[in-house]
Amino acid sequence: MGLLEPRLRRRGARRAGVHRPRRAGRGRARRPAAAARRRTRDDPAAGAHRAHRHRGGRRRVRVRRVRLQRARPRLAVARRHRLRADASPARHHGRCPVTSPPPPPALDLDTLRDALEAAVHDACEAIRTVMRRGSVRVGHKWGEGPVTEADHAADEILHRRLTPLITGAHWLSEESEQEHPLVPGEPTWVIDPLDGTREFLRGLPEFGVSVGLFAEDRLVLGAAGLPAGEEPVVYSGLVTDGRSEARVDGVWLPTLDGSGVDADGEGDPGRIVVSRWDYEHRRLQHRLPFDVYPLGSAVVKLVHAATGEAGVYLSTGPRSVWDAAGGAAVLAAAGGVILQTNGQPLHLSPQQERIPPFVAGAPARATALLRSLGVEV
Repeated sequence: MGLLEPRLRRRGARRAGVHRPRRAGRGRARRPAAAARRRTRDDPAAGAHRAHRHRGGRRRVRVRRVRLQRARPRLAVARRHRLRADASPARHHGRCPVTSPPPPPALDLDTLRDALEAAVHDACEAIRTVMRRGSVRVGHKWGEGPVTEADHAADEILHRRLTPLITGAHWLSEESEQEHPLVPGEPTWVIDPLDGTREFLRGLPEFGVSVGLFAEDRLVLGAAGLPAGEEPVVYSGLVTDGRSEARVDGVWLPTLDGSGVDADGEGDPGRIVVSRWDYEHRRLQHRLPFDVYPLGSAVVKLVHAATGEAGVYLSTGPRSVWDAAGGAAVLAAAGGVILQTNGQPLHLSPQQERIPPFVAGAPARATALLRSLGVEV
């Protein structure tokens, strides 16, 4: 009745001065609807006026109801403003407060290095176990080279030993499927459990295990294991701002020097090693005034460049990032560099699975080789 009271008062005011005579005797009771139809039939103008008045009344009632509905969210907004003023951790604007995730804990690279060396050593032992049996099961990856049970055995050991070391770290391996999409900047293990499967099947001691750890899109730690020989040999490299340390079986490696190359980058780059399966070395032999030596897997060539057994490793074709990650960390920790064929530094990243041709070795030797190829460095 409250919403209709103004209309009733206005209608009563209009009819206050109207004198309506009463009939003699007791009048016949009429229903309101019947009385309205009779008046409309007798006076069409009155019927139109009545219809217009009723339409106006319904419109006013409808508008007032909408206004009442709009008042409710205003009270809720006022309540949220009071909560915001009180700095309450309750919801803001109908949503949960957005909080940034806590920063990841700093990596203890020294502890990780010890655990990585032990894991790579065990992976090398798994490969040696398959070698001692004298027979090996071999499969083939679609569009790629062969894969053996030694690949899978080493990959399983590395995955079991390394994944618990860093919570939430990503895993990128040649022999196992990627569990989650890679996120730039987050810790990522890049693995090749057996680099040089062809050499392994032919009995050539030129294969190895390659493991690299990327953090904040930089290669900070890596290890290379060489299973062939009387005992496995494990190289590791730690590279951070202001700190570069390379060691083999716990013994520190000396820093590479560029002996034989003058200050202008001219001179002998030393022994140049290339891929055994890359026949480009036959053409390079005629273009270079130096001897070129074919060697097995990428991890073996990078280790030879890091220890000085080879002057420069020349890669004449694209390589996978897992082939180079472990040896690249050892080389960088020993003071070496990896340059593209245009003389620019090569930046390794898990997001770039294929890397372009490069030269790797001591800075002076790598520069001397590029200049002998006609590259302005």
